[in-house]
Amino acid sequence: MPRIELRPADPSHWADATNLHVRPDQESFVPPVEESRLIDLSDTELAHEPLFIWSGGILVGFCSIYWPTRHSRRVFLGGFLIDAKHQGRGLGKAAFDALLMRVRDRHPDCRLVTLTVHPDNVTAQTLYRNAGFVPTGREIAGHLVFDRALHPPDRRPYPAP
Repeated sequence: MPRIELRPADPSHWADATNLHVRPDQESFVPPVEESRLIDLSDTELAHEPLFIWSGGILVGFCSIYWPTRHSRRVFLGGFLIDAKHQGRGLGKAAFDALLMRVRDRHPDCRLVTLTVHPDNVTAQTLYRNAGFVPTGREIAGHLVFDRALHPPDRRPYPAP
């Protein structure tokens, strides 16, 4: 599986990130990365962590993690994309694995990861299902809701030899 590194979206790479683009048939489903810079959550109870997705020292994608500022066992993923030049190499699945590890590490009480997807975006739905997400049957603003359960890490001590 490709090696993925998630890094906080720092200002020094935003210009590079605006060059990330999905395939033309995906453009109507995924907001441009620059829109994530403009998100204002000050009037909400959500915190936001935009992340750059790197592979082999190359910026290949983007995603954001959102979570309620009050205690919650759910986080939300949004704006996920892998640049068209890097699709089809397993980077999407590897990025989701890394994102889920990050959620587990930084939000240890989280038990549910939620995302939404356009009903016509079959490519993304396949990726999400392959990453363990399941459709809930609900919709938000015309988008299908997918959830993935997170189980608490096993914190039992290793058995004695």
